[in-house]
Amino acid sequence: MIISAENTRKELKNYLIYIQMMTSLSTEKYNVIKNPEMKKKLLDAYELIEKMDYNALLINGPTVKYNFKYLADYFLNKYPPKKPLDDIAFEFNEFFKSGANPFSTGIEYGWLSSVMDLSEKNWPKDLPYQTKIGLGHHAGYASTEDEFLLRDSFYTFLKAEETYENLLKLRDSLKDKKDVIESNFDKDSYDKLNLLKFNVSAYSRLSIISFYSFIECFVNTIGFDFYYRNKDNLSEQESEILKGKKRIDFFNLNINSKNFRL
Repeated sequence: MIISAENTRKELKNYLIYIQMMTSLSTEKYNVIKNPEMKKKLLDAYELIEKMDYNALLINGPTVKYNFKYLADYFLNKYPPKKPLDDIAFEFNEFFKSGANPFSTGIEYGWLSSVMDLSEKNWPKDLPYQTKIGLGHHAGYASTEDEFLLRDSFYTFLKAEETYENLLKLRDSLKDKKDVIESNFDKDSYDKLNLLKFNVSAYSRLSIISFYSFIECFVNTIGFDFYYRNKDNLSEQESEILKGKKRIDFFNLNINSKNFRL
């Protein structure tokens, strides 16, 4: 009886974990983080399961399971599982070990696609394995590291153009002030011009570096994606190369060489 009761407790917890994960991925009104009522119900249910003694689990377990299964079946039908629910719940729960918090950092698209059919989501099929899918308040959003670098690149490029235009405007305004030109500029005008020239140079350098970093990260993204999807069939050497490493050193793109290389 003890084994049966503990198995029931474990099964109910797995249902709860699965429901928590799926509602957290949802952008609908029952998102567990955005919906305080849903969140409270799940927390109360978890505490109830923890406090249930063996007799209560054996007597009330089937009824509680029926209610949980009713909620879980909605998601199981919408996103058909590729693994047993217990395995999905266990693997999802493992992401929270060692202080990690997927609700802040997101969860890998590759893992999600390996445990369930995501056709209903209409996400691009070529999303890299390591794309982070948002949970809770971040539900409905996805991100990759190379995307951030590309955004940085365009931001600093536009800031360089904007600052350069401001520099030209200041130059033109000073040209109309003959007394300022003849006196070799006052200190305030001189400092403004120098600051603008410095910012144009800084933004331009950062833009070039960011675009270069994006290219390097994009190449690594493709390598990582292929590695994650095929790692069981790769040799140790192939795995190292795809992860951007050779022994203990990381490869990098070398812009000084005649050809770009990993």
